Amino acid sequence: MTRILNIIGSLERGGAETFLINVYRVLNKDKYQFDFIICSSESETGYAKEVRKNGGKVYNIPTKKDNFFQNQYLIYKIVKQGNYNIVWRHTQGMFKSIDLLMTQMGGAKHRILHSHSTSETESERILGKLIAPLSRCYVTDRFACGKEAGRYLFGKQSFEVIHNGVDIDIFKFVQQVRDKYRTEYMVQGKLVVGHIGSFSAVKNHDFLLEIFKSILHYEKQAVLVLVGSGELQNQIQNKVRSMGMEDAVIFAGSRSDVAELMQMMDVFVMPSLWEGMPLSLIEAQAVDLPCLISDVIDGRVKITENISFRSLNDSPDEWAKNAIQVVKGARYDITRQIEEKGYNMKNITIDLENKFDNMMQRTKYTLRKRKN
Repeated sequence: MTRILNIIGSLERGGAETFLINVYRVLNKDKYQFDFIICSSESETGYAKEVRKNGGKVYNIPTKKDNFFQNQYLIYKIVKQGNYNIVWRHTQGMFKSIDLLMTQMGGAKHRILHSHSTSETESERILGKLIAPLSRCYVTDRFACGKEAGRYLFGKQSFEVIHNGVDIDIFKFVQQVRDKYRTEYMVQGKLVVGHIGSFSAVKNHDFLLEIFKSILHYEKQAVLVLVGSGELQNQIQNKVRSMGMEDAVIFAGSRSDVAELMQMMDVFVMPSLWEGMPLSLIEAQAVDLPCLISDVIDGRVKITENISFRSLNDSPDEWAKNAIQVVKGARYDITRQIEEKGYNMKNITIDLENKFDNMMQRTKYTLRKRKN
């Protein structure tokens, strides 16, 4: 059994983290086991407990911002002492690829850089430009969640698209689940607007609240369900109170029952400032949930007719009218369509295992060649 080391910011229930855990759950653990380096002091939050329970290791290290040199040294030390051959770095920008230089120094033969977005902070973008030419020396394999995310990070360099897949056994529409959750949340007969994502600037919650305020003008009994957590949550909660919408907005927190909550919703609204291929939108389409999203999001995320795009330059009222317009009557199990488009997580994981197999074979061939 080969242990593969993943480096990611946290194991909270974000998009990239959920993608990884979805792979981990399906992974043939007789052949491969995932371990994780996270930049967090929290060892049992999010998915960390599940990883440890299933035999994975979780290493907690300081962030680059807190202590850059200790961060880099610990990555080097963990790779060297753990004798990791494959390291998989998940990131939004090129700057954090510098971690793979440390893994190269630690002895890792295969160093994967995986692009999960189409933007980053301005400071990291500038640093990333400086590092990009050097990255050719320490990155051996390039993955991206979509073509736009790949072009953003890698430019003209070659990369492979790894779809953000879903477990189609879980994310399929079931009317009984919808009825149960709508009863539990006491939203029968109401328009339920949903959003799933961290409370961070990129998700544009301020604009989402303005949209919902306009929706309330047309649908007095509408409810907004916000799923997730993050640094801006208190700020958004304060804004909800200042807008007098406390009774109409539900802060559901970070949840493990996302599929069920999506079935309760009538429309998913995502006015993000930028995104790659958000996993939540693939999940929403799998449960046949209509989505209204900003047109800066990679258009390839539209794998069914359930996605509608809108400009961030349009007014909240225009967004509100559009959100109400896309709500459907009956919803159906369309997971077969999701599978045909290549988003079945089981098939994606099999493809990844084949890539890992090839990496291990290349390593064995190199070692035999050196001996001879």
